[in-house]
Amino acid sequence: MATLSRQKQKSSQKSQTNKNVKTGKTKNYSISEQKFKIKPNFQKFEKEYFAYYEKQVKEIKSKYPEITKKTRRTGKALKNICFFVWYYTQGEKGEISNILFKSSVLLSAQDDFLDNSKIDNLLKRKFCFICNNLFDGKKNKSHSKQTVQFQKLIAFWEEIIKDIKRLAPKSYERWKKAAKQMNKAMIEECNYNKSKNQMISFEEYKERGSFSIGAIFIWTTYFILKKTPVNVLKKIKPVFLSGALIARLSNDILSYRKKKNKINAVNIIKGKKNPEKYILELIKKEKKVLDKNLKKLKIEKWIKQTISRACEFLIEFYKKSDFVKNY
Repeated sequence: MATLSRQKQKSSQKSQTNKNVKTGKTKNYSISEQKFKIKPNFQKFEKEYFAYYEKQVKEIKSKYPEITKKTRRTGKALKNICFFVWYYTQGEKGEISNILFKSSVLLSAQDDFLDNSKIDNLLKRKFCFICNNLFDGKKNKSHSKQTVQFQKLIAFWEEIIKDIKRLAPKSYERWKKAAKQMNKAMIEECNYNKSKNQMISFEEYKERGSFSIGAIFIWTTYFILKKTPVNVLKKIKPVFLSGALIARLSNDILSYRKKKNKINAVNIIKGKKNPEKYILELIKKEKKVLDKNLKKLKIEKWIKQTISRACEFLIEFYKKSDFVKNY
């Protein structure tokens, strides 16, 4: 009888494990199980890219050729955006990961548009105004006279909004808030990049940059699509902010090394003895704080791991590369 009981228990545990793997809810891992390394992970990813992700890329390029053409940063970055989504979601496939991929491409394409110094800031503000109307369900005047890039970005937002309303209608307001916060921060960033003499404090830059980098928007999109409870989303809000700061500072290290002609964290604190080293140490410190806070939270492990994995990816990725480089 005891043997039979143990067999039933093992069978039940195995069944539960299989169920958890299918739903993606839990796995046996610690928050930082192993350090992320680009090349070995990219080699694993490539096998799945040609089997699955390549189809998603072709669909996006077919639907939005103007904003994904090879001459644009987004066009060059499509494969690496897939790589990020693959690692972030632990290879999840299906509608949720497809929408996450589309949202990440949209973020990149919008950054291309807003980061272009040749485009007038008035037009950029008009773009964000139209986006806000879309989020609120308001009608916009025809923008057929605008560039194809402008029009396709608006069409892309319309598609993502429909996806969110269809799959997570109860969480739409939360998603909308994240999207608006990101766009507001991005347009404000345009303003002080345009006015190079405008002074901005490091604290102000960190706060704004944590939203403009788009990490909170992407994470919010993913977790609401995964039907994460509202009380959990509230709990992880501080972790989102910490993770977004890591993403911002990591991106700025790359920007500084490439000597891009824009404001970044390293340039803002250039009065320090070794500003680059200071930012790198700040990233390490912030990652430790993030992992410590994640461990304290009484939430499912897969949520903790997802956030930690995303931050690990961005820290290491931006140290050696950017999204337009192929391996």
